[in-house]
Amino acid sequence: MKFDNMQNRPIVGTNDWNYYSSVLDVSEEAEVLNIGFLLQGEGELWADDFCLEIVSNDVETTDFDSAESHPDKPQNLSFME
Repeated sequence: MKFDNMQNRPIVGTNDWNYYSSVLDVSEEAEVLNIGFLLQGEGELWADDFCLEIVSNDVETTDFDSAESHPDKPQNLSFME
């Protein structure tokens, strides 16, 4: 499973229309693609002109690496000493 919630590049405040993208490697065995939006806090989210494109392998992916952000074991437990 691949995931990109733009956590490392949030859109903050009031903005004019702009182009945003997510680039994910999708397995050939994939049967479902889920696409959605997350609005955190008050406000409005508007979106338009969606498209799915196949890009070359040299385009960097934007997927969220949960292992990097959420390790399997607790970290920095020195405060318990």
